[in-house]
Amino acid sequence: MKISASNSSGFGLLETVLAIGLGLALTTASLAIFSPASGAVSTEQEISRLDHLHAAVTSAYASSRDFNSLVAYTASQNGWLQDGSGNWHSTAWGDLSLTPTNMAGLPGDGWQVELTMLPADVCQRIAGAEVGIWTHVYVDGHEVADNADATTLCTAGGSHTFLAQSYGGRRPGYAIGPILTPDAPLCVQLREEGTIGTVRPDLCSDSHS
Repeated sequence: MKISASNSSGFGLLETVLAIGLGLALTTASLAIFSPASGAVSTEQEISRLDHLHAAVTSAYASSRDFNSLVAYTASQNGWLQDGSGNWHSTAWGDLSLTPTNMAGLPGDGWQVELTMLPADVCQRIAGAEVGIWTHVYVDGHEVADNADATTLCTAGGSHTFLAQSYGGRRPGYAIGPILTPDAPLCVQLREEGTIGTVRPDLCSDSHS
């Protein structure tokens, strides 16, 4: 007597299709949840981190105004630099760096934080939120003066580099003489434009303090 073959073990066509469909659904869902480019939460985390960092460092260095010892790891250990969307040296999109900088004639009289590889929407949101808090805010090397600048600069091209600088002010115990005489052509021009004191108040001054 001939015995008919039974169904073979393993996945059939229906099971295979269902498994593939489930895998695609899970992949799509994970991308929607974890995609940094669309992560409004990650963006807000970075804005909060930058605001906290600026306030904490300004307070910690208020007396010395010498930022030469400021680095990201130390700031993280002291609680000034929170994790945000990444860790002490990264965001959800790229790198984070924190360094002292020379802003008005003395090494380390200011400091800066840089975020790289920011998508356009993230760049626009962060730059627009931070302008006015920091001494200078730049996107791809161009200074941001207001939200309109943030929109223009962040929508040009692909990913962007955000840089925020903070000047600590005149360092106690240091007398800085003028770099230029008051009648120098540059000083005359700055005085006519009304911008002589925006970056370096003592640039064209006869006084020392």
